[in-house]
Amino acid sequence: MSRTRLAEEIGGELGTPAKVYRIERSVVGGRTSDAERRLYEAALNRLIRTDGDNPPVDPDVGKPVSLGEDFDRADAEAMLAIIRAGVGVRERHGPSAAMHMARESLWDVWERPRLPRPLLTSKYPMSYPWSPAARDLWEENEGRRPPGGWGLILEHMTPRRLLLLELFENASQLTPETLRDLLFAKLAGAVVTKEDDRILSGAGFGASLPVGTLSGDNWARYRAAGFDPMAFEPLPIDPIDG
Repeated sequence: MSRTRLAEEIGGELGTPAKVYRIERSVVGGRTSDAERRLYEAALNRLIRTDGDNPPVDPDVGKPVSLGEDFDRADAEAMLAIIRAGVGVRERHGPSAAMHMARESLWDVWERPRLPRPLLTSKYPMSYPWSPAARDLWEENEGRRPPGGWGLILEHMTPRRLLLLELFENASQLTPETLRDLLFAKLAGAVVTKEDDRILSGAGFGASLPVGTLSGDNWARYRAAGFDPMAFEPLPIDPIDG
């Protein structure tokens, strides 16, 4: 999407390609004002929604896979019980205790068993989109664990904190079926480096979505932080160290 089109959409004093470029670089560095960032994000999302001539084609995101109807239902029932218990924990002991309990359960009960194989070091799905830096790291080490570890992160397109807050707020209305569908839809992810994650956080999107993010726009945080989603690709071959 061209900066000229973005400038026309933003309009006003900020509506020039040069100023759009400045905002983009400031967003990446976390230096832009909240007002400018909101204007930029809103214009970008409007164009994404209405650009019929050149619609963005983002790569597929990585998602957990089903373990079968019976397993999925049993685990959804367990997760629903944990979420509802977490509502009470939050009232008695505060939000951090409830968030910790639910986050660990979400990983152990639901996400980790459903990560598609093969995995690198039992955690990073090779079929998920990997950032260029993450792929470079893997290739530089020829698939072998480097000293000190990989320095990778399984990053969630919808930050888990936001997902869990949504689950807590809707705990009384959720059923095992609706929870199952929600988890499959919103536990989308990519593999990034710790430096990639710092860029996301530095741009203000470590645990939040850009203003005006459309439902289903999994790459909104990455675009707003200056990443090109089309540069993310799965790893091509089986891992060496499992």
